[in-house]
Amino acid sequence: MILLSFDIEEFDMPYEYQKMIEFKDQIEISRKGTELILNLLQKYSIKATFFSTVQFALEVPELINRIRNEGHELASHTYYHSRFEEKHLELSKQKLEELSGMPVYGLRMPRMADVDPNAVL
Repeated sequence: MILLSFDIEEFDMPYEYQKMIEFKDQIEISRKGTELILNLLQKYSIKATFFSTVQFALEVPELINRIRNEGHELASHTYYHSRFEEKHLELSKQKLEELSGMPVYGLRMPRMADVDPNAVL
């Protein structure tokens, strides 16, 4: 059994180093990376879980469709990668389900942040 998961989001890593990156570049970097991953998974008939932010999913609906059509799992990586509010937990699940037509069960916080165990999901 192979268990793989990938975080797909607006690429905002430069912000952590006080560097600017245009939003379109954030999306394009992540789009290209996701396409490469999907191509490899397809080549070797491997399924994975993709933890996506809603922000990224809205920008790349064709990749979200590909994830669904190729039999991968879609899970939540919250609404935005760089901003978090507790209400985003439920909103991200609802919006990803709406965009993909798939049930969303998983959650991975950006940068592996803790989740309040009392939060309503």
